[in-house]
Amino acid sequence: MLASNDPISGASSLTAYNANKAPSEIRVVDLELKNLGEGVDKIEVKKMSGARHVISVALDEDNMKGICRGTGRIQIRLNQNENLDDIQLNFTSKGVMVNEHSGDPRKKPNMTGGGPK
Repeated sequence: MLASNDPISGASSLTAYNANKAPSEIRVVDLELKNLGEGVDKIEVKKMSGARHVISVALDEDNMKGICRGTGRIQIRLNQNENLDDIQLNFTSKGVMVNEHSGDPRKKPNMTGGGPK
């Protein structure tokens, strides 16, 4: 018997580790960012969000100068105990405008691709 098992009940400390979370507890949000500074990079945006799990960051950059144009998107996975309002508050406290991204219903993903990767 493992040291992490309870000899009386037979419960294992690994049950919480192996437990699958319900899909309702996990939420992926896609946020549009505006009013970012010129010198902002992807790492700074991740830090600004204060989120535990950032899936991706995409910034619109000027191809000639290589600097941020001031807009971008961020995808974040929120667990049950995390709140979207807290993430939005983190951005607005830094002067960044945040809107939840909504896909165009007229766009046909099978024709144009699934979106940013």
